[in-house]
Amino acid sequence: MVLVKDYQHNIVGAGNIYFDNENAIIDDIVVLKSACNQGLAKMIMFYLISYVKQLNKQSVLLFGTEIATPIYKKIGFKPKIFICKYFINYSWLLI
Repeated sequence: MVLVKDYQHNIVGAGNIYFDNENAIIDDIVVLKSACNQGLAKMIMFYLISYVKQLNKQSVLLFGTEIATPIYKKIGFKPKIFICKYFINYSWLLI
């Protein structure tokens, strides 16, 4: 997990990463509303992706919401629909 703090040391953003055998999975990229539009989500993503590259994982999967689609596409993720019995979520793949 990565946390982003402001100058007063308050947590304003976070991102989570976990792994299976070949892949890294990025999940729960969140930024406080008061800290939006400052590039924090993108900064968290780039930090996590650079960490994955250091580990030589084959691919990066991202579970996210449709609202963040423009950010994911700018970074280079390609959409892939993941449908579960109880909910629909969007997953993204960066190879």
